[in-house]
Amino acid sequence: MSEIYLVRHGESLSNVEGRFCGQPPGPGLTPRGRAQALAAAALLPQRAVSVVSSPLLRAVETAQAYTAAVDVRTELRETGLGVWDGSLQAELVDVPRFRSWRQDPENCPPPGGERLSEMAVRIGGLLRTMAALGDVVAYSHMHPIIGFLLDALGRSYADHASLRIPNATVVRMEWDGERFRLVEIDRSPSLVEG
Repeated sequence: MSEIYLVRHGESLSNVEGRFCGQPPGPGLTPRGRAQALAAAALLPQRAVSVVSSPLLRAVETAQAYTAAVDVRTELRETGLGVWDGSLQAELVDVPRFRSWRQDPENCPPPGGERLSEMAVRIGGLLRTMAALGDVVAYSHMHPIIGFLLDALGRSYADHASLRIPNATVVRMEWDGERFRLVEIDRSPSLVEG
């Protein structure tokens, strides 16, 4: 039995601005995000066989609060947002496709962007491979984590709004070689102030 810890990155400048930033390197952590990263690191095991991170700076900086030995993996990258990448959410609120995406990200992906199921496949494949070697700590982003969790738990992608994954949330799962089991979702690091 292997344990997998999925960690959402700490607060970044893009979170504060409400900006979509899916392309590397992206913005780094705010002072609050660095404090959240330390709080998340305190919840993780002393050692993990593998520590992997999205290539985006905010995820790498969060991982570095845990260890300097971080393996950057593109499978953990942010949602492919297509033409919306770099946009402020406030600029998109009146765009019908954006409103549809917020309600149904699986069936109404961003123009040129990804579905939840596509993110679930790329993250799930990586985590299955790495968990076969032992415990894994993986740093990623809100939508990829939600897509993976829904898929791993056999839930409908329509349930996406029921999963809250704020900054620096730690999701603990187990892998028995055949299936994932959710152990705990700890949102306490998200409450840390900088």
